[in-house]
Amino acid sequence: MLELGWKTPFLQEMPQYIEVAQTLPFDGVIFEVATPEDSRGLGWTLFGSTSVDKTLLKNAADQIAQIQWGRLTDNFLRINIYPADVDWFDDFDTLLDNLETAARFAHDIGFMGIMLDTEQYPGVNLFNYQQQKYRNKYRLKAYDAQAYLHGQQVMQAINRGFPGVTVLYTFGLTIGSQPQAPRDLAAHPYGLLMPFIEGMISAADDQTTLVDAFEGAYTYRDELQFLYAYKLIRGFTRDFYARNPQQYGRVVRAGFGLWLDHNDCDELGLQPTGCPPGFTPQTFEQAIQLALRYTDRYVWVYSEGLSWYTGEGIPENWKPALQSFFRS
Repeated sequence: MLELGWKTPFLQEMPQYIEVAQTLPFDGVIFEVATPEDSRGLGWTLFGSTSVDKTLLKNAADQIAQIQWGRLTDNFLRINIYPADVDWFDDFDTLLDNLETAARFAHDIGFMGIMLDTEQYPGVNLFNYQQQKYRNKYRLKAYDAQAYLHGQQVMQAINRGFPGVTVLYTFGLTIGSQPQAPRDLAAHPYGLLMPFIEGMISAADDQTTLVDAFEGAYTYRDELQFLYAYKLIRGFTRDFYARNPQQYGRVVRAGFGLWLDHNDCDELGLQPTGCPPGFTPQTFEQAIQLALRYTDRYVWVYSEGLSWYTGEGIPENWKPALQSFFRS
């Protein structure tokens, strides 16, 4: 079980929270590194044309050098597809150096791997062919080939820094293989994500694992939903969609994300008044048990309005439940 959220401490802050973290029901945390370049963290600066501050990473490593991680055996470093201020036909050298540097940092501090958040946040259209800078010059086939090539290069850069890495990605080939997905990748807003992920799969070293961490499961609570998603990741996408089914089957595993405090209202928190679509303690217990039953290894819990480390935003009726749901 992994934790990720708006109120997750930055990596450099963990010395003051590590004792609390040992009481929480997680095996790892998906961390951001604090940086003056972006208040959200270093992961929002790496996938672009500006070089990473290697001194910042060295200082961060020094700040956590004495931490005894204890039960947190499976920590991950988050990297977003952001700012993505490059086109697939632009120079990727700085971006690739950033990813190699970040992966080496994750390796050297003893992390399990990388969380590659492939969501296109506002301002990013890297995977949308209709928004590409040179679309009038290059057709989809050429962009497909470039995305595949850069997917290979990204994986190779990460493996240079972290051989045998585990990479969780939030959206992957399953976003294109689902029945409701547009068949024409030129019309799919994530059409170029598919060749990018295929390139990563093809270039992964023998010890690397790629996990389709399936953000689409955020609100799941029924067994058939998890079973369908697992078969989509491990079966249908491999057999009927992947370019190299054998390599896909060797490298890719299934995971699930759950959004703990989701709701359909403009209000953060656990099941706010009047927002029945959100989880209750009972429905979340059901969801977490099913996710753990069907995952190959990882389930990650995302939150926005609560802090596991200070108790902020956790109502009294949720506290005993949250402490017990994840215990193995």
